[in-house]
Amino acid sequence: MTIKEMEEKLQENEHFYRVHKSYMINTTFVKEINGHKIDLGKYEVLMTPQYKEAFMDYIENQTLVSKRLRG
Repeated sequence: MTIKEMEEKLQENEHFYRVHKSYMINTTFVKEINGHKIDLGKYEVLMTPQYKEAFMDYIENQTLVSKRLRG
Protein backbone atom coordinates (compact mmCIF):
# COMPACT_ATOMS: atom_id res chain seq x y z
CA MET A 1 0.00 0.00 0.00
CA THR A 2 1.36 3.44 -0.87
CA ILE A 3 1.38 6.29 1.63
CA LYS A 4 -1.20 8.07 -0.55
CA GLU A 5 -3.49 5.03 -0.28
CA MET A 6 -2.97 4.96 3.50
CA GLU A 7 -3.74 8.67 3.71
CA GLU A 8 -6.98 8.20 1.78
CA LYS A 9 -7.99 5.19 3.88
CA LEU A 10 -7.23 6.97 7.18
CA GLN A 11 -8.54 10.44 6.32
CA GLU A 12 -11.65 9.93 8.46
CA ASN A 13 -9.54 8.99 11.50
CA GLU A 14 -8.58 12.21 13.31
CA HIS A 15 -5.55 10.61 14.98
CA PHE A 16 -3.56 9.99 11.79
CA TYR A 17 -1.85 12.87 10.08
CA ARG A 18 0.61 13.15 7.24
CA VAL A 19 3.68 15.20 8.19
CA HIS A 20 6.14 14.28 5.42
CA LYS A 21 6.00 12.78 1.95
CA SER A 22 7.14 9.51 3.53
CA TYR A 23 5.57 9.69 7.01
CA MET A 24 2.09 9.46 8.42
CA ILE A 25 1.86 9.51 12.21
CA ASN A 26 -0.62 8.61 14.91
CA THR A 27 -0.95 11.89 16.82
CA THR A 28 -1.75 10.14 20.10
CA PHE A 29 1.96 9.28 20.34
CA VAL A 30 3.27 12.86 19.90
CA LYS A 31 5.42 13.71 22.92
CA GLU A 32 7.09 16.89 21.68
CA ILE A 33 7.46 19.04 18.58
CA ASN A 34 10.78 20.81 18.20
CA GLY A 35 11.19 22.76 14.98
CA HIS A 36 10.72 20.22 12.21
CA LYS A 37 11.14 17.16 14.45
CA ILE A 38 8.29 15.26 16.05
CA ASP A 39 9.17 13.07 19.02
CA LEU A 40 6.91 10.03 19.17
CA GLY A 41 8.70 8.48 22.13
CA LYS A 42 10.41 5.52 20.52
CA TYR A 43 10.87 7.31 17.17
CA GLU A 44 11.58 10.80 15.94
CA VAL A 45 10.28 11.86 12.52
CA LEU A 46 10.90 14.89 10.38
CA MET A 47 8.10 17.18 9.30
CA THR A 48 8.50 18.97 5.99
CA PRO A 49 7.46 22.62 5.51
CA GLN A 50 4.64 21.73 3.10
CA TYR A 51 2.89 19.73 5.87
CA LYS A 52 4.01 21.73 8.93
CA GLU A 53 1.52 24.62 8.84
CA ALA A 54 -1.54 22.38 8.53
CA PHE A 55 -0.22 19.99 11.21
CA MET A 56 0.53 22.83 13.64
CA ASP A 57 -3.00 24.20 13.08
CA TYR A 58 -4.36 20.73 13.84
CA ILE A 59 -2.26 20.50 17.03
CA GLU A 60 -3.36 23.97 18.14
CA ASN A 61 -7.02 23.04 17.67
CA GLN A 62 -6.54 19.80 19.64
CA THR A 63 -4.68 21.40 22.55
CA LEU A 64 -6.53 22.71 25.58
CA VAL A 65 -5.04 25.90 27.01
CA SER A 66 -6.22 27.68 30.13
CA LYS A 67 -7.45 31.25 29.62
CA ARG A 68 -5.06 32.23 32.41
CA LEU A 69 -2.10 31.31 30.18
CA ARG A 70 -3.33 33.30 27.21
CA GLY A 71 -3.03 36.56 29.14
